Amino acid sequence: MKDLHGEDAELEAAHHAPVGNRDILVRLQNNLKGRAVNAGDLPRAIDVLETMVRIAPQRPELWWEKTLLHYQVGSVKTAIATLEAFLDAAAPNARQPQMEDLLRQLRGTMN
Repeated sequence: MKDLHGEDAELEAAHHAPVGNRDILVRLQNNLKGRAVNAGDLPRAIDVLETMVRIAPQRPELWWEKTLLHYQVGSVKTAIATLEAFLDAAAPNARQPQMEDLLRQLRGTMN
């Protein structure tokens, strides 16, 4: 830890907090997604993100990343549908204005 955060870094109670099963599954899937992205296999990364969203549908960052990857592979309609589905179902969140702006931009590319 000191190698990463400096000589004054100390373990805190939060470092020992229990982690839920859902968080562990998302983290494992995130490792798979990272490998797929690094290998340039974006369709595989999207498949992994689909699983991640099923595990933790309330996490806006997963929907955001899924939207961006769909856009990168040229699936603009799917990117739009992904973002619409999340915004329709999700509680307001800190990323919502950014997501709504991206949705407007994506819709603009369809005209």
